[in-house]
Amino acid sequence: MRILSASVTSIFLAAALAAPALAQDAVADAETFYAAFADALNRDDVAAIQALYADGVVFVPSPGVALTKAEDIAGALGQFAAMSDQFDVKLRSVYENGDTLLAVADWTLVGKAQDGAPITLSGSTADVLRRSSDGKLLAVIDNPFGSALPQQ
Repeated sequence: MRILSASVTSIFLAAALAAPALAQDAVADAETFYAAFADALNRDDVAAIQALYADGVVFVPSPGVALTKAEDIAGALGQFAAMSDQFDVKLRSVYENGDTLLAVADWTLVGKAQDGAPITLSGSTADVLRRSSDGKLLAVIDNPFGSALPQQ
């Protein structure tokens, strides 16, 4: 049994060592994407956020709700922008496959609710980003609440 355990461990280690290293470009490009997103949200610039989206993007404004129409997405982004005084995001990890990335980042939004009460929202986003023909990353799926389950 010990030999089997050691062999399995050796196989996993060998596979990990043989795997290609994540290109630093993917990390830098994802950081650039999130910096542009945060800047646009902090300026209440919904059009600039939507410019970071690929055609046919899916936006998940709350767990279990997926929006695909540009006007619905603009409305939901407008609500986030209206309540946000400060939005910060920090990239946690990136997984790359060809021109597609899965990016996970932690974010915090500090601002005011519609009634003026102070709020702080935070989450971990799980986004699918794809390189366009000019090399720029665009969101294909923007899921700011990541793996959070819908409220019942």
